[in-house]
Amino acid sequence: EKINLSNQSSLTQMMTYVDNLMDAMKRNYIEIVETDEIKWLEENKFTYKNYSQLSKAAEKLRGPTYLSNYVDGYSFIDFKEGWVFTNNGMYPLDDATNKSEIEEIFEKDNNGKNIFWLNNTQKTEKKLRRPRDRYYVNTGYLSLVLKLPLISNDQSSMLIVNIKKDEFERLV
Repeated sequence: EKINLSNQSSLTQMMTYVDNLMDAMKRNYIEIVETDEIKWLEENKFTYKNYSQLSKAAEKLRGPTYLSNYVDGYSFIDFKEGWVFTNNGMYPLDDATNKSEIEEIFEKDNNGKNIFWLNNTQKTEKKLRRPRDRYYVNTGYLSLVLKLPLISNDQSSMLIVNIKKDEFERLV
């Protein structure tokens, strides 16, 4: 009985820590998408000529240092202009190998929520990651999704922040 109570206490502590971590990540990215650098991505047609603005946006999208152990990467998708901007570079949305999956996530209602967690933890390892495919928008494992702008019903872009599988499972 004492072992069971001890295990239950440990489980509760771990669940609280994971919930707090996910909540902190969500709050931080809500703040990040409201910054001028990300608003610029939302409102402008961006190209490689805009290197300084893209660099500033990339720095913001990497997230705060204390979350760096848990963030595997990000993808900012601009549906209006048709671009994908990730931690691995930038390319036209039409080149995305999983474009239909991305559009499906964007068009999904999610009970009217513009911020939600995408849980693909059940995907097989083969489908989870395509490391050699530069034009694949990562939707595997666990991802935070923000449809932008947040306070509008007329979204034109989306941010997907991927959680590091190994680090997250190490917590559990």
